[in-house]
Amino acid sequence: MGPLPGRIARLEYMVKELLLELEEVKKLARSLEEENEKLRRQLTDAYSSYCDEKVRKSNDTEGGSEDSTLLRLYNEGFHICNVKFAQVREGECLFCLGLLRRQGDNEVGVK
Repeated sequence: MGPLPGRIARLEYMVKELLLELEEVKKLARSLEEENEKLRRQLTDAYSSYCDEKVRKSNDTEGGSEDSTLLRLYNEGFHICNVKFAQVREGECLFCLGLLRRQGDNEVGVK
């Protein structure tokens, strides 16, 4: 028969190995998607809390001087703008900086 059966066997083995590796990559992708969704929910909750607090402060005449949640999130490396909200930020984002300036938060740190 010659080397053909050996080649086929090697190819079958390689295909099986690739399928196993593909399954591992799929599991990792699912895990990362779940983690990403969890982080988005946490960031959305933090943003909602910030908005609720801002409304409360605007209705309250005393108004405290606590650090802005948006500023904290931005300084922790997340987008707070509507373009890429809740995504991890690499470098500065002009949209986020514009939002912070409009909010009056000028103590932006560098990631």
